[in-house]
Amino acid sequence: MLLTVRRNTAVAINCSFSSALSDERQDIQKKTFTKWINSHLIKTQCAPVNDLFLDLRDGNRLLALLSVLTDTQLKPVKGRMRVHNVNNLKKALQVTREHGTKLVNIFPDGIVSGEPTLAAGFGSYVVDCFDSFCKKVLSSFRMLRLSRETFEGCKLSIFISM
Repeated sequence: MLLTVRRNTAVAINCSFSSALSDERQDIQKKTFTKWINSHLIKTQCAPVNDLFLDLRDGNRLLALLSVLTDTQLKPVKGRMRVHNVNNLKKALQVTREHGTKLVNIFPDGIVSGEPTLAAGFGSYVVDCFDSFCKKVLSSFRMLRLSRETFEGCKLSIFISM
């Protein structure tokens, strides 16, 4: 009976540790994508992003970002109602699809509702589609993760050549 309690305790500790890692990963993605967006929004008259999940809900900043990245004029739908926000996000999703990004399980309604996983997922798709430097970094992290799984116990580093 004592052994079962210890197992359950260990499982609870592992689950909370895994949750903490997930939260930390989400915070890192949020900060990184916010900085990346703001570095591109400097070229527009749009206000910078402070809170990623709140500021992208209306689609205006996403359309401004995509305008800079694609060198096209993308005008948002005027209005502040949910319908207008969803239409702006639909337009942003359509632009990314037109540039060769296959979006999986990313819906405008979820981003308008402020779901963090959808906003972060869409952000990673945009970065992956439009930023070649970030593509190199992402591929390096994928290779590092694969290497760590393959060569467990060895010290590995990331090398990026530009």
